[in-house]
Order: sequence, then C-alpha cells, then structure tokens
Amino acid sequence: AVCRQLKADCKVVKQDWEKAIPDLNAGKIDALISSMAITEERLRKVSFTRPYYNTPVRFVIHRNATLQVDPPARLAGHSVVVEAESIYQAYAQAVLAPLGAKVVVVHGGMEAVWSLLASGKAESTLNDVVANADFLKSPRGAAFIESGPAITDTRHMGVGAAIAVAKGNKALVERLDAAL
Repeated sequence: AVCRQLKADCKVVKQDWEKAIPDLNAGKIDALISSMAITEERLRKVSFTRPYYNTPVRFVIHRNATLQVDPPARLAGHSVVVEAESIYQAYAQAVLAPLGAKVVVVHGGMEAVWSLLASGKAESTLNDVVANADFLKSPRGAAFIESGPAITDTRHMGVGAAIAVAKGNKALVERLDAAL
C-alpha cells in the first residue's frame, strides 16, 4: 500500500534483523518496514517516519509452568530467550539480567527464539502480542500462553513502530509519512 501511494516500484528484500540498520545506513536498502520500534538508541542511528502502530509486549511461557514473570524480580535464576539486536534484548539485558534472570541471546530471528522455547531449552521469551499470537496459534505454540502485564518501558520498547530510513534522509521520511 505504501509503494502504491508513493507510485514507486518497490522490491521487498528479506533482511537479517542484525544487519538491518548497518545495511540501511550503507545504502544497501532504502527503508525498513519491519515493525521497528522507535527507541532513543535507534534514533541515534537512523531516521524514522511517524509511528504506524504500537503493540504491547508480553512474556510467553509454557502453559504448565509455575514460573512467575511479574514482578520481573521473580525471573531470577530463570531463562529468558531473546532475539539478538532487538528491543527485547535491550530490555532483558538492562532490566532482567540485573535482577538475576539468565538472558539467552539468539541469532537467526524469532524463529530461533520460538524453537528454543518450544524445545524446552528456555523457560520464557518476550515479544509483541501480534507475533506472540501467531506463535500461540501454531501447533508448536499450543502449549504456551502469554503471562504477566504488558511491558510499557518506553526507554527500551520504544514509542511505536515506524519505517526506518538512513539517518538524515528527511526527504524520504516526508514522502513515506505522506504515504502512511
């Protein structure tokens, strides 16, 4: 829809999350439309359009687990698996690790996170509720539930998802904002 509004011939490129910002700033891609949260750290690296949505973030645990995620101090000694270079990694390392949680950072996207959780090699993860819903509806996600209240830490979780472009590309930000 954005490409149609821009009257642009867009090419969708599958991008490793960990390489997304470096590739954007290197000019390998023009824009990231992948639910990237606007955080202070990312604002130092890229420019953003206005947010196009904001979804809550919640933990996912096994349905039969006795694990409690609220308050977060209850995660002391328990594993939380998160995707590398994500807002979830930033939150887990800044907030949960100092409380004693065992933060496991995985590469390979959310698929790697879900695999570790489903295999029982991790006790919990956190993600936005839209992604959680897709996993929870899947056959391997049927044994899991969301747990605890929504995490509203804007310092790590951001203030909504937006399209990211190379730092300082105001012209593209304005065009994309108009198309949203």
